Amino acid sequence: MITGSSQAEAALLVIDSFEGIRDQTKRHAYILGMLGLRQVCVLLNKIDLVNYSYDKFIKLKAEITDFLNKLNVHPAFILPISAIHGDNVAKPSEKTPWFDGPTVLQALDTFHELKVEEKPLRFPIQDCYSADGRKIIVGRIESGHLTKGESLFLLPEKKKVVVKGIEKFLEKDVITAHFEESVGIRLKGRQQGRRGQILAADASSIISDRINANVFWMDPVPYQMGEPLLFRCVTQEVPCQIEKIHKKFDPASMEWIEKDASSILGAEVADVLIHLESRVVVDSFNDIPEMGRFVLEKNQRPVAGGIIL
Repeated sequence: MITGSSQAEAALLVIDSFEGIRDQTKRHAYILGMLGLRQVCVLLNKIDLVNYSYDKFIKLKAEITDFLNKLNVHPAFILPISAIHGDNVAKPSEKTPWFDGPTVLQALDTFHELKVEEKPLRFPIQDCYSADGRKIIVGRIESGHLTKGESLFLLPEKKKVVVKGIEKFLEKDVITAHFEESVGIRLKGRQQGRRGQILAADASSIISDRINANVFWMDPVPYQMGEPLLFRCVTQEVPCQIEKIHKKFDPASMEWIEKDASSILGAEVADVLIHLESRVVVDSFNDIPEMGRFVLEKNQRPVAGGIIL
């Protein structure tokens, strides 16, 4: 659930109208809130099993709204549907004359695609090579686009650089490169990049050696505060440690179990402050996903995933 929803731009939270809100519903709802997903629609499915009852719908709607509000999840719609009969899925149902909201497909049409290609450029440098006496920086465009001749910031130092040329395999005279393309870049002058730096169209990124984030501890061995870790975000690799555990959440018990904790156990989720040995460049997960998610490693083994809100 965490892996899938961390790649998503919107969510449909499906609840059984007959059974009501179950523990799994609560866990999934919590993950949506933790990821900061803003585009959410709740589907109260199997409304046929409660005889298309308006009273049952209103009761469930009030319960789920109250619960989601506590998680800072605000669904655009809460719909009564019957997937097996198609009620309110593609067409309005005659069996729910008391409901005047959209169908599932109409609700989906109100969601907006996160157009990362229209965001400011983020180009994490993977490596720097010499070819025919030319220095070529290589990497993948994680947002925006790149144009020959444009001025960029080399982060985290915020140095101004100019793109002299763009290199693509078996292509000549390349003028532009686009989102998700892997390309080479030549810069004017002596200023060259190195692995882990970010070429950006602006300086709006978070640049800091301290980052607040939500982490999901995946390793069965608990983390003790202060233990050394390695922070990996795009091509950035920086030693770090968790400096403060603001609060923890246990998805199994659906409870906040401890504030100002000293450890994180397997399968727990924690709101933490990470202290890094040097500054990193990150963005909000909701703005530029690849710049807002990271992995923590311990002893060369991934132990946690995290997102920056």
